[in-house]
Amino acid sequence: MADISGYLKEGYELSPYFSNNDVRKATSVKVVDLGDKEISDMVSLDLGEESKRNYLRGDDENQVVVFRVAKQYHYGIEDLLRLFEDIKNRHHTQDEMTDWARFFDFSFNGRSVFQPELFDEEKYYGDYLFRDEEHVYGFVVGCLRSRFFDGLDVPLEKFETFIKETVITKDDKKYSNPTKSLIIQNLAYILGGTNYNASYGMRKYYHDNLLALANDGDYDSMRTLGYEYYEGTNDFELDAFKATELLEKCFNISRDPDLARTLGYIYYYGRTTNGEPQKDKAFQYFAIGHIAGGYYEATYKLADCYVKGYGTPVCYQAAYNLVDKAYGETYDYFAEGKDSKFADLALRMGSYFKDGIFVEKNLRAAKDYFLEARTAIKKRLEHMEYIGDRGVAVNISKTLEELNTELGCVREREIYRGGYLLENYNQSFGNVDFKFKLVEEGLMQITFIRPKNVRSKYFLYIIPSINFSERCKVINFLLECATIDENTIKELSSKKVEGIEFYNGETYIHFVDQSMYVFKSSQKIIYIPETLKDIDRKYTIATVEFYPNSKQYDYLAPNANVNVGDKLTIDSNGKIKTVAVKQVKYLYEDELPLPYEKMAKAR
Repeated sequence: MADISGYLKEGYELSPYFSNNDVRKATSVKVVDLGDKEISDMVSLDLGEESKRNYLRGDDENQVVVFRVAKQYHYGIEDLLRLFEDIKNRHHTQDEMTDWARFFDFSFNGRSVFQPELFDEEKYYGDYLFRDEEHVYGFVVGCLRSRFFDGLDVPLEKFETFIKETVITKDDKKYSNPTKSLIIQNLAYILGGTNYNASYGMRKYYHDNLLALANDGDYDSMRTLGYEYYEGTNDFELDAFKATELLEKCFNISRDPDLARTLGYIYYYGRTTNGEPQKDKAFQYFAIGHIAGGYYEATYKLADCYVKGYGTPVCYQAAYNLVDKAYGETYDYFAEGKDSKFADLALRMGSYFKDGIFVEKNLRAAKDYFLEARTAIKKRLEHMEYIGDRGVAVNISKTLEELNTELGCVREREIYRGGYLLENYNQSFGNVDFKFKLVEEGLMQITFIRPKNVRSKYFLYIIPSINFSERCKVINFLLECATIDENTIKELSSKKVEGIEFYNGETYIHFVDQSMYVFKSSQKIIYIPETLKDIDRKYTIATVEFYPNSKQYDYLAPNANVNVGDKLTIDSNGKIKTVAVKQVKYLYEDELPLPYEKMAKAR
């Protein structure tokens, strides 16, 4: 029996041409390290099937082969262009097309180089995806798109060259609608999902074919075009009427709850009725999106319908129950580092406590929820932006200003030892791991991190007294107390800590054995933010209005010396205007309504 265990430990794999039974019968092992040349040969259509297989076949019937990819190799645009030219220029039999698919689907990550036997999948590849040359076009475009979004090196200008040379047809060659549709849906990702500045010819090809396919009743194209009109893109202007017509057609075909969610928004905000809500339709579609699809956007908008009585009797309890449950679920997602609709749900929970909707009015609880909502919406805006997100973020910050004024919580933050000095601090921590470190005599650092067995990667941490909130992976406090020394660290580190409480100037450290260590009130507690770039920097915000008594907007001021009444130049939707400053605010980084990079700047 051939012993391959040592090779497997070193990262080799058994050739897919051999089974465990072959290993038991074999008396020797052939070792193959595949480099760029070997992989390129195996991909090439010019190399015969038998020659390709010889790389991973033994020299005789008593030998098995183990292999590994000596150098990680990914398809580049050149590989695909060369393969495609081979397919275009040569007549391939059905078997050859299947072989091409087999080798095209390499995975060069050291785990699975290729599968020589497709079994049931062979019929799929042979009879459907590659039954004719047209299907290869769509498949290659999809593979290019996948590699682009996986972060692999696919120069976009070469992608466009590929499309022009292989898809934008010559000699009046016609392609079937299914093939065109597959190509167009993949192009939608490239042209719409990036900042890629495509050429006029490429955009025209996409624009004209999407329109033609949608007019011919192609479902995927109608859906894509509907969302193009719904959002307003580089290729299609915003048109709520056309969007509604197309998305309704698609919903009537598929009954997709995702489409129902979108249609709910159209009818809730009256986008085809001059802003007048179509209440019954909004409620019906949001109900489908919530019940059939489990979409959180549909859930909280359905709750809004219950609050306002849109298409249903007003029922605050129904609204609260919907939002409260979804808030708990999305809190966990957000704490795991995933994007979710947590910001929108925290906003509604805050609104319920602010206005006393089903629950007793509680401004302090409302503030906590709004601080969470501000952190979550800004995190979302760092990497994606949904329609209306900027407005939501600004309204959250304005509501926090109102709550702080009403509660009298406008105290300035005190920065001490590189952190925020906390007074009368009341906070307890559980389900975390604790580390203690002596920074200097009388000063200890306490670090809180999540245990490895906990799904939540992050803390969503708020300190209402200083209007601070952040989502962070590590929480650090400095504890300044005369009794802290090396012996203190040793004692604290000798036992398993169950939890820590800061309460009215005293720190209680609880151990698993139910004993406790207490620091007296001579201490100072300093919180060290993890996410701020510059803890003590303040940004000057100028609030302006375009017309007397009109809606006010916040801009980053060009310098800190701006005063009320000063004139600033701003860019408003491409139009340069000069406006007077109505109010000046000074905010820390985390208090900005939007991420700094997203803030509009005045000059």
